[in-house]
Amino acid sequence: MNNPKVFVLKHSYSDGSGHSLMRAYLDQDRANADWKLLKDLPSLSSDVDLVAVELYGVIEQPKVNTSALKLIDTAPRDGRFILLAGPSGYTGTPLRYEAGRWSTDYRAWVNHSNDRFTDGGADATYWMPLPEV
Repeated sequence: MNNPKVFVLKHSYSDGSGHSLMRAYLDQDRANADWKLLKDLPSLSSDVDLVAVELYGVIEQPKVNTSALKLIDTAPRDGRFILLAGPSGYTGTPLRYEAGRWSTDYRAWVNHSNDRFTDGGADATYWMPLPEV
């Protein structure tokens, strides 16, 4: 079985800055189309390369054990602090966690500074009680 390939397009700018840009594609036709477009742009140097790189595995998002977490719809809305969890937007850390409480003033989940949980990204989807100290 053949390993999948990723197509890497590298181009350098001709402005003398030494900057270059790399783009990765899983679709060879799209990579070829962009290569043809970029190699004719006057703002780029003639250094526009397209190479195929064989992948030796696919990076998957880690599985999150949510067995200790409860759905946010079941969280208490009485002002006590709980541990909130919601999507982080990153593949390496799928959930982000923050201590927070329901604010009746904001009608939202907030942290100790009254910043909304959504200020860090998506809204909370899970919760659990804070550990006893």
